[in-house]
Amino acid sequence: MESPTTYEHSDAMVPDQKNAFVFTGNIRVKLVRRLGFISSSRHCLRKRVRFLLIMSFLILTLLLVIGVRSPNVNSPPDRQSAELSLSRRLPLDVKPTNYKIKLTPYLDEEDLERLFTFDGEVYILVTCRQMTDTVTLHAASLSVDIESIQVTDMNGDVNMGVVATNIVSQFDFFVINLKHSLQVGRQYIMYMKYSGNMTTDNRWLGFIASYSGTRYIASTHLEPTYARSVFPCFDEPSLKATFDITVKHRLGRSALSNMPNIKNHTQGEWNTAYFNTTVVMSTYLVAVVVSDFECKEAVSEGVQFRVWSAKDDLKDTQFALEIGMQFLSYFEDLWYIPYPLPKLDMVIIDIDGSGAMENWGLITFNSPMVLYNKVNDSLSQQVTVAMTVVHELTHMWFGNIVTLDWWDDTWLKEGFADFFQFWGVDHLKPGWHVYEEFYQDRITFQAFLADMDPDSQSIVAPAGKYRPPVEQFATTSYKKGAAMVMMMQTFLGEETFYEGVRNYLMRHLYGSVKRTDLWACLTEADIGKGDTDFRSLMEPWLLYPGYPLVTILRQGSVITVEQEQFLIQPLKKIRLNKDVSDTILCTGLIHSSERDWVAALAVLLKSNNNRLSVNSRKSLACSRLPVVLQRYMEQSTHAGDFADIIGDVRDSSPMGFQIAWNYTLENFDTLSKIDKASTYDLLWKFVNHMNSDKDLDNYKNLRRYITKDMTDDYYKQYAVINGNKDWMKMNYQDVADFLKNKIPSVT
Repeated sequence: MESPTTYEHSDAMVPDQKNAFVFTGNIRVKLVRRLGFISSSRHCLRKRVRFLLIMSFLILTLLLVIGVRSPNVNSPPDRQSAELSLSRRLPLDVKPTNYKIKLTPYLDEEDLERLFTFDGEVYILVTCRQMTDTVTLHAASLSVDIESIQVTDMNGDVNMGVVATNIVSQFDFFVINLKHSLQVGRQYIMYMKYSGNMTTDNRWLGFIASYSGTRYIASTHLEPTYARSVFPCFDEPSLKATFDITVKHRLGRSALSNMPNIKNHTQGEWNTAYFNTTVVMSTYLVAVVVSDFECKEAVSEGVQFRVWSAKDDLKDTQFALEIGMQFLSYFEDLWYIPYPLPKLDMVIIDIDGSGAMENWGLITFNSPMVLYNKVNDSLSQQVTVAMTVVHELTHMWFGNIVTLDWWDDTWLKEGFADFFQFWGVDHLKPGWHVYEEFYQDRITFQAFLADMDPDSQSIVAPAGKYRPPVEQFATTSYKKGAAMVMMMQTFLGEETFYEGVRNYLMRHLYGSVKRTDLWACLTEADIGKGDTDFRSLMEPWLLYPGYPLVTILRQGSVITVEQEQFLIQPLKKIRLNKDVSDTILCTGLIHSSERDWVAALAVLLKSNNNRLSVNSRKSLACSRLPVVLQRYMEQSTHAGDFADIIGDVRDSSPMGFQIAWNYTLENFDTLSKIDKASTYDLLWKFVNHMNSDKDLDNYKNLRRYITKDMTDDYYKQYAVINGNKDWMKMNYQDVADFLKNKIPSVT
C-alpha cells in the first residue's frame, strides 16, 4: 500500500434477504410442564419472499471516556489533554466506516530475524460525530511507525497534522493528537504502518503461527478483543464497518479471508492476494488463514461451501461438508434470512484452545472437532462434528448478522448457539435423540452444577476494567444462556417464539443489540396470547446468580408456597469479590481507631497462618493515623517485607506518602544494610509521584546517602522529577478546569 492520497471506498455489501423462573404472581401449569420437557410438535415455515434491505448501523450510546495521557516529550504544551479514562470503552468522537488492511506474515526460515512476525498497513475511513482534535482507537502489542501516521480529509487534500501520540496501556488505547480539529459530519482517512509478533505458544489468540505437519501456517482468532493485536482498530463489537483485506505471503501457500479472493499479484517469491469487500461486521470477525491446505467443496443454493485441512485429514472432512450445507439451508428457512456471503470456508487447524470460531465466511475449528472417519469413528464423534458445525453456523445469524452491543450480553449469541446446536441437529437427525441430552447432561444439568454454588456468577455482568470481556465466555453465557432460550421457547410456544426472534433479527439486521431489544420483540409477539412482559420476567434470571428452590406445603386446605435460592452447600459463606472485600476493609480502616486497626491486624494474621496476604497488607496501609502507619512500618523493618509495606503506605494517600518518605530517609542506613537493592528500588519509586519544587528539594536531601555505584541512578531520577515538574506546569490548569467541570464542588 502506498501513502494515502485519495480513498477508493467500496460501499457495504447489502445482500438479498428472505422475507421473512421467577414467579410473577401466579404459576403457569404450561411452564411447569414445559420445564418437565414434554416434547411439543415442531412447525417449520418455509415460505420464502426475497426483498432488498438497506440497514444503517445501530450503534447504541457508548460510555464517553478519554485516556489518561503520559507526558510526551514530543508534545507541545497545549496538546496535552486532562480528560481521564475510567473504563475500557472508546470515546464517541469518530465512527469507523471501512478498513483497508494489508498483512504480511513471516513463516519461513528464509525470513531470518523476521520469522514469526508480521507487517501491517491500515487505512481507516472514519466519520466525525463530535468535533475533536484527538482520535482514540485500540492497538495492543503492535509497533506503530509513528512517522507513517497520517490523518487526511476524504480526498486527501487536507492533512490534519499529527502532532503527538499517546498510549494508554491499561485500556490498549492508542491516542492520536491532531493539529487541526475534525469537523462533525465529515469523513477522514487514517493511515499507519505497523508490525507485530505472531502467537507461537499454541494459544489460539491474535495472529497465530502453528505447525501443520509439513510447514508453518498463519491464522487469526480475534474474539473478543484480539483484533487490536493484529491491526489498529476501533475494537468494540458495536463499532461495525466493512473490510478490504489484502494478504502478502510466500509462494507455496494460499490465503483465505472472509470474502472471496478477487485478484492475485505475484512478484518474485511472494504473492499478494486481494479479497472482496466484506459486509458490515465487527472487528472480532475479521479472519485470515495462510496455509498449504487442500479442500473439498460443493455449492449449495449459490453459496460456495469448502472445508480445508491438511492433506492427510482431507478424507475425513466429507461429513462436515455435507452437514454444513444442510444446516445452512435449514437456518435460512427458519429465520427467513439468507446467508449473505457468496462463500463459506471451514478450516481445520491443529492447535489448542477454543473448539471453533465463527469468523464470517471463514470458520476455524480445532482438528478433532470436525473430523469424522466412518470406518474408524463412532456415532459419538459424528454427533460431535454435527453439533460443532451447527453451533458455529448459528452464529452467522446470532452474533454476525445481529451483534451484541457490548460483551455484557455475550449470552445473546452463545446461549442461542448452544441451544440451536441441539434443536437443529435434533430436527435434521431425529434418530440421534440429541435434544434429550439438553436437560439430562449437556446443557441444563451443567448450568445447574455451575449455578448451585454460592460463588456462582450471573449471566449478565459488567464487562470492563474489573471484568475483562474474555471472562464473559463462561458456563453461564453458554449453558445457562441456552437454558434461558429453552425456557422462553417452551413458555411462549414455538410459533410465537419464532415470530418474536424473526422480528428481532429482521429489525436489527447488520446492527448491534442489547437484550432489551430481544425482550421488546418477544413481548410484541405475545400480545393477545399471553401478554407477557419479557423484561420483567427474564431480567431476574439474567442479572442474579442461582436458581430457585420452590417448596410447596399443604396443611389441610391451606397451601403455602415458598421460594429461595437453591444452594448445594447452603451454609457455605458467600465469598465477596476480592475488589469489594478489599475496598470494604480499606474504607473501614480509614475511619477506624488505633484499637480497631490492631484488632484487624490480629484477625488477618490469624486467618492466614500468621502471614499477611498482599491485599490485606495494602488495606492495613489505608489508616489515616500517623502513629499507626509509623508503627506498621517499624514492625516490617526486620520482617523481610519492609519495602512492600513502606510502598503500600506511600501509595495509600498524600499523608502516607510523606510519612513513608520521612521514615525511609530516617532509617535509610538500617534498611540498606538489610537489603540494599530493595531500599534503592523503594526510593526510586517515590520519584514517580514527585512533581514540584518542594519535592525536588526533598529529593536533594537524599544525596548524602547515595553511594558511588548508585550516583548515575540518582541523577536519572533527578531528571525524572524535572520532567514531572514540566508536565505539571503545562497541564495543571487543564486538570483543574476538567475537575471543576466534572465535579462542581471541587475548588
